This record gives sequence, structure tokens and C-alpha cells, in this order.
Amino acid sequence: MKEQTLRVTRRGLRATYKCNDFEKIILTMVGQLTTKGTTPTQKNALLLGIICGVCARLPKPREVLERSKKDIYAFYAREILGSRTLVPNHVADALRDFLSFATAEEFESEVLPSLEKGLLRSPEILLNDLMSPLLRSLPSNIDLSRPLLEKLLKQFLSCLKSTNPSIRTGAVSAFKVAVSGSRDAATLEKIAVEILNPLKSGKVTSADQRVLYAQMLDSIPSSNALSNLVPIGLSSLVSKEPNEAAMAAIISTFVHHLLTGLRGDMTIEKSVTDAISKGLTDKRPAVRRTWFIKIGDMVWDIFGEPSSTLRQFCQGIAGKLLDTLSEISANPMPPAQNGLIVAAFVVVAVVLDRVSLWNDPKIVPLVKTADIAEICLSTTPKVSFLINFKIYSKLSTDDDHRWAIRALAATAGYVIYEKRHADLWASAFLYLISAASVGPKCRKEACAALAAVYIKHPEAIGKIVLSGIWQWVGSVERNDKESAAAAAKTGTSHLKNAIYAIALPNKAASEGLEAGAVLEEEAVKNLLVNLTVVSHHELVGVDWIGLCQKAGVDPGQLSTEKATRLINEIRMYTGLSGRSKYKRDAALRSAATLAFVSPEIITPLIVKLFESDLNPTLLKGIGPTEVSIWRTPAGVPFIDVLAKSGPKVMEKSKDAETLKWEAELREQLAKKKGAERKLTVDEKARVEDQLAKEAIIRNQVAEIELRLSRGVGIIQYLAEGAPTAVEMWMYKAVKTLLRILGAGAGMIVQDKGIKAFLVRFALLEFQ
Repeated sequence: MKEQTLRVTRRGLRATYKCNDFEKIILTMVGQLTTKGTTPTQKNALLLGIICGVCARLPKPREVLERSKKDIYAFYAREILGSRTLVPNHVADALRDFLSFATAEEFESEVLPSLEKGLLRSPEILLNDLMSPLLRSLPSNIDLSRPLLEKLLKQFLSCLKSTNPSIRTGAVSAFKVAVSGSRDAATLEKIAVEILNPLKSGKVTSADQRVLYAQMLDSIPSSNALSNLVPIGLSSLVSKEPNEAAMAAIISTFVHHLLTGLRGDMTIEKSVTDAISKGLTDKRPAVRRTWFIKIGDMVWDIFGEPSSTLRQFCQGIAGKLLDTLSEISANPMPPAQNGLIVAAFVVVAVVLDRVSLWNDPKIVPLVKTADIAEICLSTTPKVSFLINFKIYSKLSTDDDHRWAIRALAATAGYVIYEKRHADLWASAFLYLISAASVGPKCRKEACAALAAVYIKHPEAIGKIVLSGIWQWVGSVERNDKESAAAAAKTGTSHLKNAIYAIALPNKAASEGLEAGAVLEEEAVKNLLVNLTVVSHHELVGVDWIGLCQKAGVDPGQLSTEKATRLINEIRMYTGLSGRSKYKRDAALRSAATLAFVSPEIITPLIVKLFESDLNPTLLKGIGPTEVSIWRTPAGVPFIDVLAKSGPKVMEKSKDAETLKWEAELREQLAKKKGAERKLTVDEKARVEDQLAKEAIIRNQVAEIELRLSRGVGIIQYLAEGAPTAVEMWMYKAVKTLLRILGAGAGMIVQDKGIKAFLVRFALLEFQ
């Protein structure tokens, strides 16, 4: 509504200004709106701002408006800048179009004096989001450095002493806007000196004020002169500052200006390097943590060939970085609790992903001796801090999570799929993508980092992430409290993001990754095949067809080309290795999807699979006794070889036989709960021999049960899942079901076969 009203008003004014007497109309409107009234008329700024915006964009009306500039500036100074009450945001910013065409002379003569008076008389009004929009509206060609230094800076610094927090924060905010519009380097240096001197001399006694002073220094654009001036001036403060908040602000400013010097070939003073060395070994965890984060950010943001100054700087601190890593890795739990653990992440990421690439002759030997990759991926005698969920689950801030992501990405090239650390590494990455404590921005960074390392090592990372996802899902299924999945507190709701992160098209540069990044088409297809079953997992919920399309692969063509492998995936996940109900159902659900996307090729293979699984010859030699043995828990003999009357053989029947079996089983279990007498050597041998025989039978029936359940499940999901070519499998499915049920499969699969049969009829009725 607001935008529509504004649009209609502008359209009406443009139409009005096309008439012959537009000059009189403009002068009359501006005159009426800017005339001083008996009460404040600041609300007139809304229409006045629209009139100015329309006139400024039309040649002739703009010439007319030039005559009324004095009146408009007077109105703005009187009603807005001179207001004795808080000005609403929409009114304060109403004249931004007019101010965007101001000149430097007009600003200094018409606006600046009012700002000075306002800062003296009523700073609580002017600095309450009134001055910042004004300075932000000025054209970029106005250099504010001289007005800032000569007229406004002392006022801002004076406002920092106020007890009113809105005045203090407003002063800093207005200063940041003003300094961003300052161009003269020499003047900016003088401004920095004016702020730095009170800090150096100790005249700023309040810790809150020192924070604000540091923030103002930090906002000044860095230059070669300031890269020496500011760090040298602050070097004596960073080691003495007792307040942690002030220390963090001062360190941030210190490093911000030091970065410019390190990027060039400037000489870094010894007092600066000494201050950094003391900071990296400070006994206060919070201070030391801040130093590592800021130094890490500084080095991380430098790409390409480093300057000689940066090389020399890193040579000087490399030993302390590696010593800190060794210290934390030896006992990571206290650092995880006090926040210093991030220092280890910083060292790993910076050294492996930045400094090591420089091939510096003085740093490389230190890195090789430290063997950082081994420290980060070790699992014995204890799990490394980087892949230990008890450590990374204690991370709480964005800085913690961001550096953990970078450290994991830096070690990706050293992860070996066959070793135990692979699943732990994948779980750590999945945690940073999924955990409730990780912010949305860091989750996005984690996904981008995972995609980047996958591009570099597609085959290895693809298998490692897939295995990690299965481990994560398994932990959720088992409700494992001692796992990364439990620590994340989000279950599997974000796992799909990890899958989407690695399901990239072969031209991965289109996904916003590094230019020129290319994946082999075969690698993309192999990954999609491997992701088929897990994508259909009930707890993961990824649309496999959509995943293929995202990767630029036609799912039907992929299913046709990789048909044998896809069927083998279903066999594997529903075989003895797939006893999980969720995993089995995912494989069966994927069978229906494959039959949908490639009916001519996949459907005959699926029919062949369920006909093989539901072959009546599987039940040869399997009767009620064998089924009863299979249902009996392992280690408990179903047939009591020590009973005097010998084992009872059950005759074939339906419900009666089942009830008889249950009664006998309860009787036998009741006997075993009683007092057990000590068996003789002969009796013990007979029992063990019987247990061995029953174990063989139990395994045989268990394998048959898995095949029967798979065959019945495939038929059921074919009917319940995506629409398929029923004429290709319906007749054979009904025939196969009737035959296997007639052979006695109900003893093993119970009512599963009947339910699948009923689903067939429901499908026929629907069609």
C-alpha cells in the first residue's frame, strides 16, 4: 500500500508538471509546505520530499526547484534537525531525494551548522537515527573528511561520555557513516590520531567507552600510514586491557589495520609482533581465543602469493600456532568448555589450507614435524578433538562453527574411506549442517564447504558422506544418546542438505563454486546410483528424481544405463546387511520409483527379482518346527534334548498349530526361568550340539524370511508407490503370491502376503 501510494503520487505530480503553469505550481506547493507554522510542520517533509524527487529528475522543474532550495534547507534545519522531539524514521528520511543532489558548499553552509548546534543542544534527538540517514543520503562526490575532522569529531567524542546509551551508539553509528564518505587520506590519519591519543594516554577510563573508541578506529578505512600508526599505538593496550569486551574490540581494530601492512611490503615494528606473540600465549582463554580468531581471519582472507612481509610474519608465529595445537589436542575438553578450542580449528584451517600452500622453506619443516592431519584424524588412543562429537557439540558461536567447518574442509584430502575416522569426519560435517545450535548462515557455509571438498575428491568424499549419512540415520533409528545425531537435536531433518550439497552437475561452476570446477559425468552418475536408496529413506525424504534433475542427469536414462547396479543396490540393502526396517522399506520404495522412470528395462528385472524371492522351492524342508526354532531367541534351544519324553513333533495345521507352538514355547521358557541344575559333561555336550543345529536352521529360515519379505514388499510398493506399467508385473505378481502362500509362506511372513494380495485387488478396482 505504501509503495502504491508513493507511485501514484509521483505519477500525478509528473503529469501536473507537464502543464504550462508548472512553474507557479511548484513554487506555490514548496512555499506552502516550507512556511513556518504555529506548530511543528515536520510531517510536510513527506510530500515535500516527493516533490523534490520528481523535480530533480525533470530538467525544467529542476531549474524551478533551484530557486526554492534556501527555503527547503531552512525547513529541514528548523523542523527536522532542530526538532525538540524524536522524529519518526519515515519523516527523518523523507528528504533523501533532495539531499542526494546537494553540493558540498550547500552541505557546509546550510546543513553542517545545524548539525553542530543539534549535537550540542539535543544529541538525544539528532543521534537517534536522524543524523545517519542524512549523511547516508549525501551524494558520493562530497568528501566529508574535513567537516568530520573540524566540526563533528569532537562532538562525537564528547557524546561517547554520555550516560544515555542511545547517544553513545548513535554517535558511533553517525561517525561510521561519515567516515565511509571521507576520501582524504591525510585527514583520515588526523582523525585516527584524535581518537587514538586518548586511548594511548589512558584518558578513556570507562571500558564501555574504550569499546566505542575502538569501534570508531576500526571503521576508518585502512591505509599504509594507518597500518603502522594504529597497531603501534594499540600495541601497549592489547596486553594491559583488563576488560574482555574492550580487549576484543581493540584486537579487532589492531588486526584490521595491520592487514593492510601485511598485504604490502611494509615493515612491521617489533612492538607489534611482540604484542601478537603475547596475545597468542595469553593465560586468559577469552583473550587468547580472540587473538586466534582475528589472526586466523586475517590470514584466511589473503589469497594467492603472499607478500614478503606476510611470510615473515607467519614464520614468526608458526611455532606458537603449532604449540597451541599440540596443547589443545592433548587435553581438548577444558578448551571446549572455555571456548579456546576454536584456536585449534584456526591452526588446522590456516596451516593446511593457506600457509602450507606457500611452500615456505622455514614453515614447511615445522608443519611436517607437527603432522597436523594425523593429530586431527586420530582415533586411538582417543578420538581427536576435530571429530569427537563431545567436543564439537559444545561449540556455540558462529566463529566456533565457521572455523570448525574450515578445519574439516582442510583435512578432507587426508580422510581415508576404509579407516574409522571417515565416519567420524562425516558425522562432524553432518552435525555442522544439521545441529540446532548452528545458525542458518553457518549451515549454508558448511554445505558450500562440503560441496567444494567433494569437487576436489568426488569418489572418496561421495562414499564417505554416504556412509556417514547411514551412520547418522542408524543412530536416530536406535535412539542412540551417545552420538552426534543425538547431540544435534534435529534428528534427520537437515540431512537432505548434505545430499543436495554433493549432488552437483558435472559443470559444477554453475552452482557458484570455483570457476572451472568440473566433475566427470560418470562420477555424477555413480553418486546418484549410490544415493538411490538413502534418498528414499523415510527419515531422509529426498526426491530422487528431483535430485537427478538437479545434477543434470535424466533419471530414466540413468536407470536404463545403470539398471544392474540399481537392482544390486536393492538386493544389498534388503539382504542380511539390511535388517533395519527403515533401510529395507527405503530399498523397496526405490524399486517402485525405478520401475516408474524406466518401465521397459527396470520392471522385468524387478519381476525377476520378486519371482526369485517368492519361489516355493525356498520352503522345501521348512516346516512348523523349523519356523518355531527360528522364532526362538538365539542361545535358547527350542527342542529340549534332555526331556525324558523327547521332543514333540507338531502336525501341520493353521491357527491351532500356532497356538500349540506358543503354549509349548511358554512352557519351555517357564522351565528355564526356574532353578537350573548343573549339567553333566554329556548333557552339556548334547545341549551345545542341539544349539549348533538350531543356529544353522535359524540362519537358514532368517535368510528365507528376508527374501520372502523382500518379494512381498516389492509387490506391495509397486502398487502403492509411483504409477507403473501394471500390465508388465500384475499378472506375475498375483500368480507368484498365490503360489508362495499356498506353499506355506504365511508361517514366516504371517499376514504380509495377504495384505500385499489385497493391495493388488484395490489397485485393480481403482483402475
